[in-house]
Amino acid sequence: MKFQNWCTIGICCFLIQCFLFASGPQKAIALKDIYKTGKIEFVPVLKISKESVPADIPFKCIFSVCWVHHQLYLLDSLCSNIKVFTVDGRFVKVFGKEGSRESELGFPFRMNVINGLLVVWEGENHRFSIFNLNGTFKHTLQPFKKGKIENFDSLGNGNLVIERAALDSVGDNIYRLVLIELYSKEFQLIKVLYRKQILQFRVFKTPGEKIVYMPFQPEVSWHILPGNDGKNTNKLVIGYSDTYSIDIIDTETGISRTFTHPYSPVKVDDTDRNKYFKSFAKHDKEGNVTVQGADRFTIDNTSFPEYKPVFKRLITDYDGNILVFTYTGSDKAKSSYIASEFDAFEANGQFIDHVKIAHDAEIPILHLFSEKDLIFWGLSSETGIPVGITKYTVK
Repeated sequence: MKFQNWCTIGICCFLIQCFLFASGPQKAIALKDIYKTGKIEFVPVLKISKESVPADIPFKCIFSVCWVHHQLYLLDSLCSNIKVFTVDGRFVKVFGKEGSRESELGFPFRMNVINGLLVVWEGENHRFSIFNLNGTFKHTLQPFKKGKIENFDSLGNGNLVIERAALDSVGDNIYRLVLIELYSKEFQLIKVLYRKQILQFRVFKTPGEKIVYMPFQPEVSWHILPGNDGKNTNKLVIGYSDTYSIDIIDTETGISRTFTHPYSPVKVDDTDRNKYFKSFAKHDKEGNVTVQGADRFTIDNTSFPEYKPVFKRLITDYDGNILVFTYTGSDKAKSSYIASEFDAFEANGQFIDHVKIAHDAEIPILHLFSEKDLIFWGLSSETGIPVGITKYTVK
């Protein structure tokens, strides 16, 4: 159960998270011009998975990825280590091991490059571990407040945006309080940028005390807005998916503005319910599925809303465009982290076009764009566990 809970949180966080954008030569065509055609094609050219490492090195799951200095850093949460690859998929090395002492990692599930260092959040040890890019351990940083660190990234001025979440009970309901906070380079709190309380679980006191998750609840999704050079600005794009309303917050001036877009709600139907219950799984320590499907109590006591949230995720590309992946009638049977179309907006919120993904494969909502040759990386997932990443060219 402990692994299942962490896996669920890790996958959701991993899918809400988008990673560092690499710089490169001037592009021949802007992504905005591709979006204006109303379609985009992602052609897979490389996959990194367990077959990409030597046979004696375990490869279990990837919850976080960074791309810096033409190398890929993959955070394998179940192996408690970081695997390094070249941009063409060649294995370089692995560093880190499971444990609670300094330089060891306890279920690490979020990673980013901050001020030239690799910063890893450990779910079990409840701390940041900080490494040089060559894998040399530097030091740990203990948490400054209660609550799980769900995501973090650095702004253009070096300050940090950190998402924390904590659970709170009100009667028979358990809520998740999501806080998006601004921190200095030294991890000192500056101010709270955004907060939202989200219904997460319902408690049933008989027979026994059981907790049932509430599916299809709105979620907070955010990303730091890149500039024209692909580097992060000091602006944050954030939305809560109960409405089609997106905020752009300037973290330096405190000024925020909102843009909206028309949307047709998508109902939750029997296909969605069946898909949700089939997604339940229990795993052993190796990540293998031992029980598939929800139990009878969960099936009988799970409440579904009439409509799905407005969007699944929002991300930004290296041009600074904002991509909003909405729920649509054409993807009812797909997971909330799989997409076949999206709405594209300019950095100021101006609508570009509705874009369909012209590809037979289901594309995960995780994009790590590179300027060179219009390349991006996407999560590869099987049985609900992220098992690698795929490199695509963009047409």
